Amino acid sequence: MTNKLDVREDGNIRLNPLLGWSTHIVGGTVAILRLGYATSAEELKTGRTPDLQLAVTAAQLRELAETLLQAEKALLEKSIDAPKN
Repeated sequence: MTNKLDVREDGNIRLNPLLGWSTHIVGGTVAILRLGYATSAEELKTGRTPDLQLAVTAAQLRELAETLLQAEKALLEKSIDAPKN
């Protein structure tokens, strides 16, 4: 997997808001990680949004959780260091 971010034609990073998530265990061997997101203002307005369903192993879930916690820590540290007005 590449770490290169997807960009739009104007050069800005393509972002989609995360609207929700759920996990489901299938057969005791794999988890389904379901991520809900929107790709347009119209989808947000109508509530008809796509979901991405990923099959993930226990090891992948653990690694993802650790990565998310590291990102949370970095964000919290940045907000603490931000100048106060």
